[in-house]
Amino acid sequence: MQALQKVYDWFQQQGGTNAADLIVGAKFPGFDVSIPHSLKSPNVNEWTVGAGTRVGATGFVRADVIRRDWDNFYIQRVDQTTGKFTDPLGLGIRTDQAFLENDEGNLTRTYTALSLQGQARPFQRLNIGANYTYSKSRGNVNGETGPSGPVTDQSLTYPEFKAFAQNNPIGYLLNDQTHKARGWVAYDLPTPIGKFNFSVLERFDSGSPYSALGTIDVRQSAAGTPCAACPSPAALGYLSSGRVTGSVNYYFSDRGAFRWDDTTATDIGANYELPIRRTALFVQADLVNIFNEKAQINGSTTVLTHKTAGSGLTRFNPFTTTPVQGVNYRLSSTFGKARNPSDYQTPRTYRVSLGLRF
Repeated sequence: MQALQKVYDWFQQQGGTNAADLIVGAKFPGFDVSIPHSLKSPNVNEWTVGAGTRVGATGFVRADVIRRDWDNFYIQRVDQTTGKFTDPLGLGIRTDQAFLENDEGNLTRTYTALSLQGQARPFQRLNIGANYTYSKSRGNVNGETGPSGPVTDQSLTYPEFKAFAQNNPIGYLLNDQTHKARGWVAYDLPTPIGKFNFSVLERFDSGSPYSALGTIDVRQSAAGTPCAACPSPAALGYLSSGRVTGSVNYYFSDRGAFRWDDTTATDIGANYELPIRRTALFVQADLVNIFNEKAQINGSTTVLTHKTAGSGLTRFNPFTTTPVQGVNYRLSSTFGKARNPSDYQTPRTYRVSLGLRF
């Protein structure tokens, strides 16, 4: 308690909450970021054209063409038209005003796919089937994350410092998967003591994309480095752009230029079910990836620049200069390599479950 009291006393001696000169950053929720007009929910438009036919007495095949287009992404815009904000506490803090809006055509995300599927029961107890999808997912924004849903894009925050092609190029998005195939065989075996089912599933997934993406500093340099010709935040009238413009994305490769490994796996399963009046006791046993295949599905994507590695690399002007590998940037020694066990596909796994179905 004595240590905390000393810290508090020092803070009060410096002027307490009125000492604006001690503040190096400030955020006032609901004030410095405002919503100038109504927002629309991000959405996706999908159309599907398909056709199918029966094959024999128990089989069918089907083909579908699928197209999805995303729209109304959330963006945060800060530019020379959004104005300034003065803190409501009277501390004299002024920052650049930010607007939360919907995107108006700067961002794109599309998904195009051909889906094929078929199934047949050549014998009463035997069921075979397969499906295959060829797809492309392209654009310059992912727009959402698994845990968070829609996220706010920052590409129009201080746009003058991001107005070069390699800041946010169109290419393959993180969820792109060119090929996905499944094939299975299942056999039902009814007996006086219950029903058994045995199955084999073969899986194939093509590798997901990643890029050589690094961060660079696009502010003018007083030392006269090559980026002395970069835009000047002060000259453009910005008050608080340093944190953003000092760490700007630069794609040193095409978006999605690299791919993790394709994965294949074979799974087998056995199910037992015993009807008991209106319920059923079941036991399910699965052996996933029985051959213990070890494809790498993730890894390090670190790219070193003057911003992240220091004096070993030279700054460059992204608006006028094409960076040179080894001079302006380099791939880290771990680039494309696994970092931990989770960067590999699920190893051979045994699963057993039991329960009652009502």
